[in-house]
Order: sequence, then structure tokens, then C-alpha cells
Amino acid sequence: MKVGTLLDGIDPSALEATAVAADQLGYESIWRGDHVVIPENYASSHPRPNSGSRIAADTPLLDPLVALAFVAAKTTRIRLGTAVYILPLRHPLVAARSVLSLDQLSTGRFIFGVGAGWLREEFECLDENFDSRLDRLREAVEVIRVAWGHPRPSFQGKYYSFSRLGFEPKAASSQYPPILVGGESSQALRTAAGWGDGWLGHWQGWEALESKLALLRELRRQSNRAQSEFDITLAIPSDISKRDLARLDQLGVARVVLVFGAIDTRDEHSRIAALERAARRLSLATGDQSIARADLGIPLGPVGQVVDGFARPWPGC
Repeated sequence: MKVGTLLDGIDPSALEATAVAADQLGYESIWRGDHVVIPENYASSHPRPNSGSRIAADTPLLDPLVALAFVAAKTTRIRLGTAVYILPLRHPLVAARSVLSLDQLSTGRFIFGVGAGWLREEFECLDENFDSRLDRLREAVEVIRVAWGHPRPSFQGKYYSFSRLGFEPKAASSQYPPILVGGESSQALRTAAGWGDGWLGHWQGWEALESKLALLRELRRQSNRAQSEFDITLAIPSDISKRDLARLDQLGVARVVLVFGAIDTRDEHSRIAALERAARRLSLATGDQSIARADLGIPLGPVGQVVDGFARPWPGC
């Protein structure tokens, strides 16, 4: 089980201190959310209405790729992810260029979490069609893979078309950044199962999680992808126990992203203290990212084993 955390706030010194601390404490990854603008008055409802996630117009925002590039220069090991990048707000070739730039400069540490977005008014401000966003998300993922994987990429689709482009450099390592699709709706899960390298979800209880994982298995079976590697990442409250981590591991969750409560993101000392407490409780400071399932009475399985249709990524993937 890999354990990550969110990178909140905009203060440079606090961002650097948080990222460096997470890197040194044994966190596997650090993640940043995304919005371009927040209209002052909007009627759109957040897809998780009980999360308290209504965003005020005066919320300070940083471009997630720029913020992650900043902390990439301050860290050496920790992976960097978007949770999630609203891909239909950008042309996929622009996104593909920005992502590979960050991947190059971070020496292959980037994880590309993408989503369709939920704030209709944000799309309208940017003259982007809201109703077609899921279709464009799927096609954009295809475009990005073509741009990353072909010497002279060409693509002919419903929304995007181009022929024999130069697109260099390619990935910093032999593998391209994994593309995880976020979202809780059945349409988002279908997109993740059919087009993504994994799914990025939010904790909504055991019953909801098991239902979504069962649906993902079925959708992947229908897409003939049941045996391919598939990364399940779950954002979850930071007070999770080691026993809960072991249960998630059994269900096929490869990574959790700890979401801390109300901490002043400008107060780097409080944030680092919270990271330290969680790292000690979950035994991250040892540098061992795996959960000692044998200690909890749960049989150990080999690395790379496929459990319930979800492949265990190799360490460091």
C-alpha cells in the first residue's frame, strides 16, 4: 500500500516545507487539485454534496502543474500527482506538452490524474462545452497517448484532429506518466475502466467503495481489460488506521491519499506535525511503504499478484 497526501495552499515556503517533509517521512506521493476560475455566483452542485466542498470565489488558486513543478525542484523521491486536472478545459496537446515537461523535469515522477469537471459556470467562462465534457475527456486521453507514443503523431477524432506532428521529447523514463481518471459517477467509472490506467476516487464508506470496485471490475471485463494493470487510488481522511489500510489493500486499492482536516495551510509547522503523526501511526518513517498484513492476521500475497481483477503495481511504479 502506498500512502500520499495533498499539497494545499499557495505560500511558497509552506509548500516547500510540506513537500520536503512528506518526501523525507516516507510518503509515496503528493497531490494537487485544479480549477482555473471560480465564478462568484454559481448554481452547480458539487458531485459530493456532503463533503463541504463548495468553493468560494476568493479561494486562492495555483496552476497544479506549476505548483508541482515548484516542489519537484525541492524534492528527490516523492511522486507528484494531480487530483484531478480538469482536462476538458484544455486542448489535449497543450496538456500533453505541459505534463511531459513536468515529467522530464521531475525525472519521471509524475502521475496524471484527470477528470471531467463539475462546475458548469467555469466551463462557460472559458467558452468550453460542459455537456460534451465526458466525451471530450475520453478523446483527449487518446490524443495524449498518441502524442506521447508516436514519432509523428496523427489523430482524427470527433473533437480533435491533426496529422504528423513533431512532439518531443518523450517521457523521462521508459514508461509514460500513468493516467488515472477521477470521478464517482457511473460515467466516470466507465471512462476510467475503458480508457484510464486507473481510477482516483474519494472515500464515501465501505459499502460505496465495494460497490464502485465491483462496477469497475465488470466494466473492465466488458472492455477486455480485466487482466491489465489498473491503479486504484483513494482520497481518504487522515485518521485512517493500519487495519483499515490492510482491508483496503485486500480490496485492491493500491494507494491512499491522506486528506487532513482544517489546518492553516500557511502554518507549515502544524502541517508538518500532522504529517509526522500520520507517518508514525502508519509506520511510514521506516521507509517501508507496504502494510504488514501478516501482523494483522491477513495472508500476504506476492508483489504483482492480480487480486479480484486489480493488479498490484510493482514497488516504485
